[in-house]
Amino acid sequence: MQRYLALDFIRGCAILGILLLNIVGFGLPSAAYLNPAWQGEISLSDAWTWAVMDGLAQLKFLTLFALLFGAGLHMQIPRGSRWISARLSLLVLLGLIHALFFWEGDILLDYGLIGLVIWRMLREVPSNRALLQTGALLYLVGCGVLLVFGAISSPQPSRSWLPGVADLQYERYWKLLGGWEAVQNRLDHLSSSLMALASQYGWQLAGLMLIGAALMRTGWLSGQFSVQHYRRAAVILLSVGWLIAIPGIIGQWHLGWDFIWSG
Repeated sequence: MQRYLALDFIRGCAILGILLLNIVGFGLPSAAYLNPAWQGEISLSDAWTWAVMDGLAQLKFLTLFALLFGAGLHMQIPRGSRWISARLSLLVLLGLIHALFFWEGDILLDYGLIGLVIWRMLREVPSNRALLQTGALLYLVGCGVLLVFGAISSPQPSRSWLPGVADLQYERYWKLLGGWEAVQNRLDHLSSSLMALASQYGWQLAGLMLIGAALMRTGWLSGQFSVQHYRRAAVILLSVGWLIAIPGIIGQWHLGWDFIWSG
């Protein structure tokens, strides 16, 4: 299997970018990962830190990693179904062990499970256009489900968004204590995560993987287009991305990270 050093480099940047975001979850309560005002108030420096991270990193590196994961699956098809299934099954096993015994924010299990579902589609969909359109459709379905969940959810903030003093004390207790208490809490978190994967996040993840595979199949990710093409695409896509991201950042800041809008 041919390796593309540029893709390896970008994949490494994506993993480091995910780590940059996960550091918040390592050092602060889990609510701080998405809600910078998890204490009910926020300093100006924390607000600006959130704004920069939300604009430059939040969801960007996870999306990039998912695209490259799908591209990697496409590159591995010549190795055969048995090799790919064994590799993804091992990823699921390692992800499960990590999620239960090390850290509740593991993503390996999600990627392994969705990978087992979609890699067969990569073989059976002959058309690049159909693969790209299917990926985009699945991603949009995931976005639509997320909007529906937001519309029907209670306007009152959940404890995972705005935890009370007792919640914070208990989270600190089991994370520092470890042992069976920590495993039970991680198991609860894992069950919620799997439900979210099946009902909403899995659609988005599968869509991104298919899009990444389609971009690899067309040669777009392997550098087979002109430099001018990539520069033009960067200007257009980054401009569209900022037009979506910046109003969202300003809106959340202006609304004080109210749960009904930001959660």
